[in-house]
Formats: sequence, C-alpha cells, structure tokens
Amino acid sequence: HITLHEVNEELKRIAIGQNDKANKPVCISEKHLQNGGIVGSASQKWCLFRLLPFIVGHYIPHDARYWTVYLLCREIGDIIMAPKVIKELLATLELLVFEFLSEMKEVFGNVFTPKC
Repeated sequence: HITLHEVNEELKRIAIGQNDKANKPVCISEKHLQNGGIVGSASQKWCLFRLLPFIVGHYIPHDARYWTVYLLCREIGDIIMAPKVIKELLATLELLVFEFLSEMKEVFGNVFTPKC
C-alpha cells in the first residue's frame, strides 16, 4: 500500500516535461479526499491522471484489479484525447470501453451510472 504522504512526496519529486510544467499536479490533502475531490485545474487533474503510473505504479501490486480498471481507463483516455484518431482505432476503442465497463462493475460493483 501507499500512503498519502508517499504520493505527495512522489508528486514533488517527479520530473515534469516542458509541455506539462504549467499543469504540474498539486499535492493532495486528506481533507479534499474526504470531501470526495482533488484540488487543481482540469489540466492539472488530467496531468495527474496521465502521470499516475510514474508516480505510484511501482507501489501497486501487479495483480491489483483496481489498477487494471485505471489502466483500461487510461488507454481509453489516450485515444479519445489524441489530437487525431484514426478510423482503425474505433474497434479497439469499443473493445476497451467494453472491457473497462465489465472490469469496473466486477471490481467496484454498481457504484456508477452510465450516462448515454
């Protein structure tokens, strides 16, 4: 397991590329987590989402199913946030979304409501 202190130490240490310097994620407070959120702009949160494997990945057990859910979501995000998506990726995207929703339900139960 990883503590909030360790996450924040990793956030302070991580080298941020030139494109993300202005969007470096801020440290996470326990108070904000208890209130159900993370402070920061949308760009900072997106940066945190993308950098999470580099920040905490080495703390996560390889068989952690919740991490698989995150990684599937990350793959989906990489495709849909790409500057250009080629038509051939649409079938892959459909499969990833199906896998993500299946894993999400299996791991976390019915904790979300799909918006269609």
